[in-house]
Amino acid sequence: MKHTTPSLKALVTILAVMMTLYACDIYSGGEKSIAEPDKSVCTLLSDSLFDVISSVEPATVNSAWADTSLADIAGALIDSLTADSLFLEQGKNDRAYKVKMAADTSYLAIKITGGKMIYFSTNQYTWHIYDDKLNTFTVENDVMPGATVAGCTELDSDEKVQPVIRIREEYTIPEGVYLLELITNDQTAGTTFRVAIH
Repeated sequence: MKHTTPSLKALVTILAVMMTLYACDIYSGGEKSIAEPDKSVCTLLSDSLFDVISSVEPATVNSAWADTSLADIAGALIDSLTADSLFLEQGKNDRAYKVKMAADTSYLAIKITGGKMIYFSTNQYTWHIYDDKLNTFTVENDVMPGATVAGCTELDSDEKVQPVIRIREEYTIPEGVYLLELITNDQTAGTTFRVAIH
């Protein structure tokens, strides 16, 4: 009887499938299917229709702010961004936002309905939410559910499967309008990304 060994390609494929399944399980708890609100947000972020918005530098809003400390202008900047409709809004469930960053550090206003807020994005970058006194809020949960990673994917330019959602962070924030600071980092891919706020 002739004995055959599995090909190297078959072994690599089996190993890749096993590692993918294992990786999905280590993110959190072993969920089997994507849960809400992540499922709805995945649909929004995967859609081709977005509200396009550009972040700005303070000096673009008011040239007198070119060399001013952010702490001195935070409240006025929030008011100006809101008046100019340069804001993201929690609970807007019909479309996600496509954000274009104007610089390595730039700003938008963000309207929060109060209570639990989950911030989703398709890119990696550093971000902060400040009130008008430049107080910031602490993330309560930044664990990406394994089911969200496995259940919300797209093909990149090399036809490789990639997760759509790269940031998923939960906060508790009182109702109000705040300042959203966006900062590129070493993991930021490009200057345009999609955002949804649940």
